[in-house]
Formats: sequence, structure tokens, C-alpha cells
Amino acid sequence: LGRSGSAPEYSWGNNVDINGGPIYKLNSNYTKTDVFDGSVNPDFTSMLKDPSDPSMAYVITHFESPSPSLLTMAKVHQDSETGVLSVVSRQDVDFSAWGGVMQPCAGSVTPWNTHLGSEESDPDARLYELGTDLASLSMFSSVASRMISMAR
Repeated sequence: LGRSGSAPEYSWGNNVDINGGPIYKLNSNYTKTDVFDGSVNPDFTSMLKDPSDPSMAYVITHFESPSPSLLTMAKVHQDSETGVLSVVSRQDVDFSAWGGVMQPCAGSVTPWNTHLGSEESDPDARLYELGTDLASLSMFSSVASRMISMAR
């Protein structure tokens, strides 16, 4: 249905900043490079049937890394004779009102045909108070540096 990758032309897994622009990898001194930072790590995908049209469904995919990462939702059509699925539309799920999403991970489809998703870990902002610089925040240093570079 879709392909994720580390090039801007792949629509699934493209990490974008708050303005919709691509996010690029950082080098060792936390400055932006010209290398696109897309995800190749889909962690969970659900398929939800459209109750109003049995030939349509919604596919929600969690991309776990890099952090911060994203979820995408695609509307798909299933051919009644062949069973082949084709993408009708696709969009990123917008979490900007809640400050974005860090690492969407496991998920499930409920008995009510709804999507239930989770975060991999909870980045605790209180840990930042303990650090003196980005390097001292070992497990959060790459996430913090990405967030700082996106804000520039």
C-alpha cells in the first residue's frame, strides 16, 4: 500500500516539522545536515472497517522512530472481486495541539472497531531539570537535540 523510507519522495513515515517541512538528521554537534530523516520503523498498523461502506477501510500506522515520530491514516478501498487494497487518501495524524507525539508504539483494534494506540515511553520533562547540557541527558539527548533544532 505504501512505502516508508529515508527519502522525501516516500509518503509513509515522512517526519515533518510544525510547518509541514521535512526534518533532517543531525550531526554530532547537533546541527542540521542535508540528509532527510524519515522513518523505516512502522511498529503497529490497524485496519478499521468503514461501517457505512464495506468496501472501504481506514489504516492507521505507528512509526516508532526517529523521535519525535508520527502516525499516518490512510483510507483504502478493497476490490470486491480480487480483494486488492488501494489507497484512496493518506494524511498524517496531527498531534500539534498536544505538542506532537514522541514514539508511537503498540496498538490494538478494539471490539468496537476503534484504534487504540500507545507511546513507547513517556519523556519526563522533569529529567531535563537535572541535566547540565544535552550530553548529560543520555537517553533523551537525541530527542532533545531534535526538538531544539526543529524550533530554530
